[in-house]
Amino acid sequence: MAGSVADVVDRHIVAISPEATLKTAKQLARNSGVSVLPVISEGRLVGVLDVSSLHGDSGRVSGAMMDPIFVEEGSSREDARRTLLKHGLARLPVVDSREGMRCLGTVSSSDLI
Repeated sequence: MAGSVADVVDRHIVAISPEATLKTAKQLARNSGVSVLPVISEGRLVGVLDVSSLHGDSGRVSGAMMDPIFVEEGSSREDARRTLLKHGLARLPVVDSREGMRCLGTVSSSDLI
């Protein structure tokens, strides 16, 4: 599993705003085939929403999101795998922290095999 996250990052970002409804988030995740959505505000990662753990459709993303859990583009694939396992997520945002947490894409557990 040598190499960095930059080698496998999916740059097609499926993300949601903190102001969006949970119903919208669930629909977006289902239509995109993902269970974890980066929460983006003004181009920056502000949180992560694990749609698979949501109960109900009422409320806003901002009330259900977790603090940002991410990996930096230059991190090793092994570091990304450990972060996914530690937090029980299937997908992880990839950021450039030098650019104020700009989300560059995502990496999934299957990308790291």
